[in-house]
Amino acid sequence: MKINILLSTYNGEKYLSEQLDSILTQTYQDWRLLIRDDGSEDGTRLLIKKYQQKDKRIEFINENSSENIGFISSFFRLLKFSEADYYFFCDQDDIWLPNKIELTINRAFNDNQNEPMLYFTSLTVVRSDLQEIGKREIDSKRLKLTDELLGNQVTGGVMMVNRRLASLWESMDSCVISHDWYLALLASATGQIVYIEQSTELYRQHENNVIGEQITHSVNDNLKSLKNNGISNVLSKQWEYIKKTQLQASKLFQIEEIDKNKIQIIQDFVELSDQSILRRTMAMLKHRYRRNSKKDTFLLSLLLLTNFGRGRD
Repeated sequence: MKINILLSTYNGEKYLSEQLDSILTQTYQDWRLLIRDDGSEDGTRLLIKKYQQKDKRIEFINENSSENIGFISSFFRLLKFSEADYYFFCDQDDIWLPNKIELTINRAFNDNQNEPMLYFTSLTVVRSDLQEIGKREIDSKRLKLTDELLGNQVTGGVMMVNRRLASLWESMDSCVISHDWYLALLASATGQIVYIEQSTELYRQHENNVIGEQITHSVNDNLKSLKNNGISNVLSKQWEYIKKTQLQASKLFQIEEIDKNKIQIIQDFVELSDQSILRRTMAMLKHRYRRNSKKDTFLLSLLLLTNFGRGRD
């Protein structure tokens, strides 16, 4: 069984050693760590080379190149660099708990790996000094396609995908909002997402977290923004969010493995804001598209149903 751990770095010198050490001390040791640096300007690259010399399982895939392409494209290149049975995604500033790989692999062991599968675990949120803030828990009932279209439930740093799912991400595209979100969409559309309740990672919160493009806006954020910028700005951001999720979803039309029922769910979502109010209402009632919270779901449902504040594209 071949396991690839995929790590994309960028100016991660401060916390990278702790993350690498946590991988080296895993209870499951038969793995390969592929690292791609995305143009760091601190000591990250020298640190990677040091660890590469220390352990032959570590491969610095762009040791002689420092091109900055963004974290999504960087993870895509890592995913396609070398084929494996399973792929773990790794962030530079977190810490893996010792049994992370073993726990996840054991959960996947008896599953049909001809089916696209994504596994992810709970995590423990900590401050920069590793003081615990709390655990992130997921409602496993919220891992359906209708939930993933509007908001990602999966955290990349605790995610593992099998070879079948990895093969479905065939090309990089600007419409992909984040690598973990797109892979979760693929899994929910073609296979399964499996949630493991145990925490396997210390998820560090600090001033330099890289969590992707900030296009998601909660209701509370919008209310604060409303006081400063007015309703038109808030609505504009919400419609920007909807448009980007629809563009990302439209990439799924390239996947032949999606059955007709799920294709219809995707198509209705992508075309939702262009339909009559009757057809929008019918689609919303039929599919029950949801965001991560009830308040956010209500706000976006209201906008989609009424097209209020949409303006012209």
